[in-house]
Formats: sequence, C-alpha cells, structure tokens
Amino acid sequence: MAFVPFIPDLSDWELFNDQLIHYFDEQQVPNVNEDDWKIVADFFAGNSTFAAFGVSNGDGFIDWTDWAGQFITAVNGGDDA
Repeated sequence: MAFVPFIPDLSDWELFNDQLIHYFDEQQVPNVNEDDWKIVADFFAGNSTFAAFGVSNGDGFIDWTDWAGQFITAVNGGDDA
C-alpha cells in the first residue's frame, strides 16, 4: 500500500472524499455527502485490502475526521509512518 499523502485535518469532507476517490480509483470509492460518511468508512473496512491494515468502520467515531485520522494512520503503517 502506498503512503497516503493527504491530511484530513486540513480539508472538509467533500475534498477528503474526492481525494479518496482519486487516490484509490481502482477501488470505486463511494461519493457521498458528509452526513453519510460512514458509508465510506464501512466500504473501506469491508474491503479486504484495507481491512488487512486494520482500517475500522465508522462505529465508535464521533465524526468523519476522527475516523479519517485512524484510516490514514492505519494505511500509512501506524503512528510512526
């Protein structure tokens, strides 16, 4: 898995979702409104490629930025990546 170069804290949902769609275009990432961000979280958690990195679904996260931070950390190989 490649290093994910974008930071969710520096974007809004629309930009972050667009970046996921662009960066992982072969995965056919859903394009959803911010209110439906858990659809994207569930999509990645249910994808065997990303699940192998410990990507979580949206359960237990307050908002998309909390989940996105965990997603980026997991995909990039942990807190030390």
